[in-house]
Order: sequence, then structure tokens, then C-alpha cells
Amino acid sequence: MMGFGAGFGWLGLLVMLGLVIGVIFVVVWAAQASTQRSEDVPLNELRASFARGEIDAAQFDERRRVLGETAGAAGRNLIGLIGLVLIVTAVVLALILGSSLPDGGGMMGGS
Repeated sequence: MMGFGAGFGWLGLLVMLGLVIGVIFVVVWAAQASTQRSEDVPLNELRASFARGEIDAAQFDERRRVLGETAGAAGRNLIGLIGLVLIVTAVVLALILGSSLPDGGGMMGGS
């Protein structure tokens, strides 16, 4: 039985590389997302104070700025999105390349 990238040449290696990098990005994103929840406790309390009317919008904005609202959250979400795009692209390319092999081989294997 041939390996996944065998027969695809350099394009197969790029597909595998994209898949591996995509999985790494998604794992990093998931790890960061799980630790982010505990880091946002002060910000969540600030939001609750604003919702209860204990502080006004100007105070909320100033305190949020001081707390340093997680501007990195957008970056973390971008990492997850890039990872998912890489995985989906790698799978689609693998399916296209697999169906274009002369014996109809691919991941399911031919006879």
C-alpha cells in the first residue's frame, strides 16, 4: 500500500504540509481559547457592573482600556480560522488529486 503523499509528488507534500500546519493552528487556537476564559474574569465583572448601571459608558470604556481588553482575541480567532481553511483546502486538494490518479486510487485505494 502506498503512502498518502506517494504518487502526488511535490503537490502531495504541500497538501500534507498544509494539513499538518492546519491541525497545529487549530490545536493552538483551542488551547488559547480554553485559557482565555479564566483570564477574562475582571472584564466580565466590568461588563456586569455596566449592565447593572453601576458605571456609565465613559467609565466602562476607560476601565476596559486599563484592563487591556483582549485585543489578542481577534488574533486567536484568526489562527483558528486559518487552521480550518488550511485543513479544508488540504482535504479538498487531496480528494481532487486522488481522483485524478490514473488507476482511480487515492485515499480509498484502488485494485
